[in-house]
Amino acid sequence: MNIKVGYIIATGIPLLLPKGDAVHIRSFLENFIKIGGEVFFIRKKEKNEKINNIRIYDIGWISIPKFGELSNLLFNFRLYQASFTIIRKEQPDIVHERETFFNFAGLSLANKFKIPYILEVNAPLMYEVGRHCSHIYQEIGKIIEKKLFNRADRIIVVSTTLKDYLLNQGVTEDKIRVVQNGVDEKIFNPNVSGESVRKKNHLEDKETICFAGSLHQEWQGIGDLLKAAKIISSIKSSVRFLIVGGTKTEVKTLKKMAPKNVIFTGRIEHKKIPTYLAAADILIAPYKLEKDLKYIGFYNSPVKLFEYMAMGKPIIASNIGQIGEILEHGKTGLLIEPGNYKELAENILILLEDGQLKKKLGKNARIEVERNYTWERNARKIMEIYREVLEKR
Repeated sequence: MNIKVGYIIATGIPLLLPKGDAVHIRSFLENFIKIGGEVFFIRKKEKNEKINNIRIYDIGWISIPKFGELSNLLFNFRLYQASFTIIRKEQPDIVHERETFFNFAGLSLANKFKIPYILEVNAPLMYEVGRHCSHIYQEIGKIIEKKLFNRADRIIVVSTTLKDYLLNQGVTEDKIRVVQNGVDEKIFNPNVSGESVRKKNHLEDKETICFAGSLHQEWQGIGDLLKAAKIISSIKSSVRFLIVGGTKTEVKTLKKMAPKNVIFTGRIEHKKIPTYLAAADILIAPYKLEKDLKYIGFYNSPVKLFEYMAMGKPIIASNIGQIGEILEHGKTGLLIEPGNYKELAENILILLEDGQLKKKLGKNARIEVERNYTWERNARKIMEIYREVLEKR
């Protein structure tokens, strides 16, 4: 069965950025086409991007900063109006909408054209975004989200924690499907050379610990990483910490807190990230819970984790949420208590002294990601969800 999908997101997102959401969307679209599906992508207008065979429709809109939430809410009507013509022309079998706060255009279009509606939920947005809104917009957000949950044919989530969140919102279990994120195992692989990065950053004779990702979120654990780096600097002065990512402002702020053994690269194109990971001896993911979200749990499916695993490098990561479900301590990685920077430093020292353990962890992680967590497998799982819905209809 050839399936054609209209994938909609009610916000602007440059797909070539090295951010998790951009990588997720781009990788799904590319791999869905690769396995024989057909898809087009609708979003709020962004800079022109040409990506393989993906048809991108950019919907123009002027955001008025002082109107904030109202501007985002009103964009739904513009998105519906502009997408109506696109949907009528393309005639997709499925409307797939990635949830954003206040979005309802995708559901409205699916209802209008009597097309099955798939909702993709990547975060508990009422808590992640809604808590920053005024009371009236929180209430509007709750009404919209409840309607999306009730009317969706299926809801795809990236973690069991998000599934539990939906169950607590009254969504029936038979409607929810958990599909974790993944990695392009051909781009991220153990044969990538990191020599140019090591040379550029004067790491030729240094043991190198690497973190790659966003730097502004509390849950990334950057503060704990810098504390661990300070401990390591007093024990093994030859070790360097390579922190990949972040804006100029974020890097400038963190440099003031960092010991001298930490190197910041700033933001790097996603296609170049493998060479930076390849330059490292150990990869770090020190996630922790945000204080305001402790009652929900760690709901993320970190793209970083799968990219680390695909590189065949030893990983030290927090035993939290999905990470503890995917990594097995002592087999595919070392798991530490979230927020425990002393334990992080201890485990770094263990790996620096045990070459056999480093090799074993890296090899096993690569095998695990090849078997279960590629973007192609991700696309095939979602294809099956589409087929299930269409056959039921």
